[in-house]
Amino acid sequence: MAVAACIGVLLPFPFYYWVWNYPQMWMDLCGKGRDPSKFMASVSHFLKLLQFLSLLSVSSLSWLPPFYFWPLFLFGQFINFRSTFSLHYVVF
Repeated sequence: MAVAACIGVLLPFPFYYWVWNYPQMWMDLCGKGRDPSKFMASVSHFLKLLQFLSLLSVSSLSWLPPFYFWPLFLFGQFINFRSTFSLHYVVF
């Protein structure tokens, strides 16, 4: 079970590597009638669901998360917000 969970957790990374390094192959795979960006988003969401289910299959949930969860969670959200905010001014 742990090996399957490990594969499920790591599965998105080879996909992103392949799409990033071989974009023309991805465009060819999608075909002319399909938007490659939307199809990549659909595949990415499916892989993220598999990743989440893999983690859920080997985890044990508790009613209240440990104390260190909250500072780490808030720090992660802060980094996410700041990077998105920074990209907004770089791109637009």
